[in-house]
Amino acid sequence: MRYLTLLFPMMLLFACSETGKKQQKVDDTPKLNASNLYNREAVFALLKDGKLKNDSSQKLFLRAIDLFRNQQQPQQAIGFFKQSIFIAPQAQSYYELGNALLSVKGDNEMVRTTNMKEAVNAFKMALALDYKPVNKLLYNISCAYSLLGNRELAEHYLTSAIEFGYGNFDQIMKDPDMQYLRENGNLKYVLQEAFAGVGDPAALQWTLFYRSFSPIELPLVLNEKSGPLYEENSLYYDYEVFIPEMSRDDKFSRETGSVYYAVGTLKTTPIYRSLIYAVKDVMYTNMLPPMFVICNYNAKTGRIIDKMVIAGRDKLEDPFVVGDLLQDGKFQLTFIDLKFSKKREEMNYEDELKEVSRKELYKEMYTINEEGKFVKETPSLASR
Repeated sequence: MRYLTLLFPMMLLFACSETGKKQQKVDDTPKLNASNLYNREAVFALLKDGKLKNDSSQKLFLRAIDLFRNQQQPQQAIGFFKQSIFIAPQAQSYYELGNALLSVKGDNEMVRTTNMKEAVNAFKMALALDYKPVNKLLYNISCAYSLLGNRELAEHYLTSAIEFGYGNFDQIMKDPDMQYLRENGNLKYVLQEAFAGVGDPAALQWTLFYRSFSPIELPLVLNEKSGPLYEENSLYYDYEVFIPEMSRDDKFSRETGSVYYAVGTLKTTPIYRSLIYAVKDVMYTNMLPPMFVICNYNAKTGRIIDKMVIAGRDKLEDPFVVGDLLQDGKFQLTFIDLKFSKKREEMNYEDELKEVSRKELYKEMYTINEEGKFVKETPSLASR
């Protein structure tokens, strides 16, 4: 009996201890919520985890579709679309969420602007999740930007939609969402651009290349923290005629393998296109942040007119450049002397680059002339 008396408290203590351990277990399963609904890393982490309740998500999705399509209640449908995505994010759910947001315009300009911006985010997530058909998705993004009064981005995505097979020209000319673009844009030029290069392999390659670059929303700062650079924006080595670094014999070339990304279009004129791409070192990712290059091309042929590093650096010993992209093709470069705990020859590809000191050296302001050449402003002009 005495042994039982001693054993019982020990068993109870053990049970409590095990319960405590279970209670202390942290649930590290990826989750989506309102704050990370459009965060690609969070979405793909949840998809990679694989613990999705697809049945529950589908029920919420169908409820949202019923509210949106059948009952014409897009505002109520938005909440159900989001709940469905929280459980199991899918391209179709993001696409329909974008459509619902696009439908809720209202009389309040602030609410309308917020909804249109969120619709763009939803459509772009659907695009990242490989929604098909892509031409309709791109057309809807164009509609959202038209409603936001952003002519450049509206024209860009409309051209992309047509290039990917969108051919409902009657819809383009009658769609109320496209009213701003019809009244303030140049649809004839946009349609000509969409079909440029058909039948000419060289012209088609140039068209495919520059269409990889979306207009940049300005102002924008490019520095060592810029990013992330997404895989869907990577550029193929087939484009080495437009990116000299790919051929390994350019003055900006690196000693190790690199990946190239389309960052965006800074400025477009009938004479030139000013594009920015990033070069990321594969082996020394921790040592060398991405280098950003601005390159001006002949608008018709794609021939390089001028190019320069606008942010980052080609070599570790070079000054680090921070690029401030401004309106109308202007940009300011700040050159910084960075010191590190180790020299490059002392490091291996797994080392983290630890900054010891930072000193600003000088600034330079640039504009682009009518011919597509970079022009450095004098200090007196740059200060105006």
